[in-house]
Amino acid sequence: MRAILFRVTLLLVFVLVPFMGYAQSSDDWFIAFYQPSVNDPNGTEIVIFTRHGIEPNTIQIPDLVYEQLDSYDEYASYALDLSPDRKTLVITYYIGEDAVIHEEVYILPLNDAANTTFIAVERTANFQTFGYFSPDGGQVVVEYWNSAADNGVRVVNTADGSVVHELTLDGFNVAIPAVDRRDWFVSRNWTAEGIFLLPARDDTDELEALELRIWNPATGEISASGDYYSVSGGALLNGERLQSTQNPAFPDVGSNGANTITYFPAGAPTTDLGRVVYAAPGDVPLTNPVWGANGAGFFVRSVNSAQGVIVLRDGTQIPVEVDDAPMIGSGTPDGWVLVNERGVVHHYVLQGSQILVNELGSINLNDTDYTLQDVGNGGVIYLPRIGAQSFDTLFPEVMPPSN
Repeated sequence: MRAILFRVTLLLVFVLVPFMGYAQSSDDWFIAFYQPSVNDPNGTEIVIFTRHGIEPNTIQIPDLVYEQLDSYDEYASYALDLSPDRKTLVITYYIGEDAVIHEEVYILPLNDAANTTFIAVERTANFQTFGYFSPDGGQVVVEYWNSAADNGVRVVNTADGSVVHELTLDGFNVAIPAVDRRDWFVSRNWTAEGIFLLPARDDTDELEALELRIWNPATGEISASGDYYSVSGGALLNGERLQSTQNPAFPDVGSNGANTITYFPAGAPTTDLGRVVYAAPGDVPLTNPVWGANGAGFFVRSVNSAQGVIVLRDGTQIPVEVDDAPMIGSGTPDGWVLVNERGVVHHYVLQGSQILVNELGSINLNDTDYTLQDVGNGGVIYLPRIGAQSFDTLFPEVMPPSN
């Protein structure tokens, strides 16, 4: 299989990738995985899973993607994303080995049977990468950066690569409160309301949840969303966050591991310490929590434990038997999808206070050069977004032991 370096997602024994994908209903959600082609030892493909199982038709990655990769004189890698209508791929190429010296974006329509249409997005900045697709897949956000004073986002037509709208950092900052202004900003979603934008800065230690702003490219209007996002911890569309934390009031689990899961309401500032909603049952660190069932609860387990638990908002805890090896997890509108180290994909469906487990199929980890870690480092290229609605019920607080 061709060597590829993907855009890195968050990998920590249990992989959590909460901000890829688009809001879907409990019936129409899908998850897309990148994998070595089953029928072509030198090829790669995208396989789709829905609540009904694995779809029989895979999306083959055209040779054009690799031909472009091989055309660079220097080392190059790439990341790709699939449009919500599954008709378009967008690819970012990262050129440079020790340090990325520039980036290029291409669009590849998948309705071209011969796969001969490869559209270059004009490069007007040293660094540019794809953001989110429009809900209908007809446009895509391209984020660009030259310097702290020269960066922004553009809206590009997927049919021809033309830039139809642009928002600069100055244009964004003038429309938001001064306290929220940062060195740059990125896209975090695109819905019928518009493009959700997040102020950002080079200091990744900033943990405060900032309000997402909605940009209407057609009118240029920028408005408050009421939704918040933090670089730390998994977030729902409504801005609520969960984070694995190390709390000195609870028994130590060693290795500087997390011994608690902490909940933060939407818009929680840095000074908000959150509320502990789950504590490690033993002396083994906890994995990252994974929101699921459209925000009705979360899944968590101790590292390398075959016993997980789903915690609902009323405090109900549902034990779940899982694989005792590393795995990848994602929430869905109706439950959770977990992938074990052998590539088997299970769907855990929440029905009332019970969990039904369905095996959906497998991704191809038979290639010795492609492992679960590769999947976690970018092989999950499309996930459903969940939890747009608000909830009246909060998780009950878990108190530290009295001794």
